[in-house]
Amino acid sequence: MHCAGVLVIGDVRTLLRETAVAFAGQAVETRADEFFAVFESPGAALDAAITMQRALRGKSWVDGVEVNVRVGIHSGYPTLDEVNYIGLAIHTTARVCAAA
Repeated sequence: MHCAGVLVIGDVRTLLRETAVAFAGQAVETRADEFFAVFESPGAALDAAITMQRALRGKSWVDGVEVNVRVGIHSGYPTLDEVNYIGLAIHTTARVCAAA
């Protein structure tokens, strides 16, 4: 089952990344089972989230596992430093995601 779990998380990350890009988003960070992306507009983020959920629900997964994700969306104006996005909007988004 461990190998199946690795395959599933890789497939989920690919699906999330490709969907974010399809909605003019950019994957910023993945860590364990977390995925963080930024979008130019709140509408694009919402459309991407809906598409992600539908795609995950419609996919047949290895060993018949069911994949569910929680999505948190927050609109704000973060700062991009030399390595990552920073600022209050990022911290707020992390709290929204944790509560989702």
